Amino acid sequence: MAAWCDDLATGRGYVAAASAWLGRTDDAAVEWVADRVVARMEELWTAARAIPVLLERHGLGFDASREVTRVACAFLTIPRAYLEWFLESSRYRHLG
Repeated sequence: MAAWCDDLATGRGYVAAASAWLGRTDDAAVEWVADRVVARMEELWTAARAIPVLLERHGLGFDASREVTRVACAFLTIPRAYLEWFLESSRYRHLG
């Protein structure tokens, strides 16, 4: 997620690849990468919503369940934390 967001801002990585390999315009390439980001976030949230059922199915106790939930929450916050850093970083101010 973080790398794709960087690609969107800089026009490198998947954006450049989509333009070159898929013969897409820059706008179409950006849209393609943004769609991938949205799809992956939806997958992350779908997986997170399944965690309580999985914890119960495997009979994990309270402490183990709490730890699994903490890890899942951390993974879910990474894209937002990265985007917040990205928006505040002086490294990318020239792109705005």
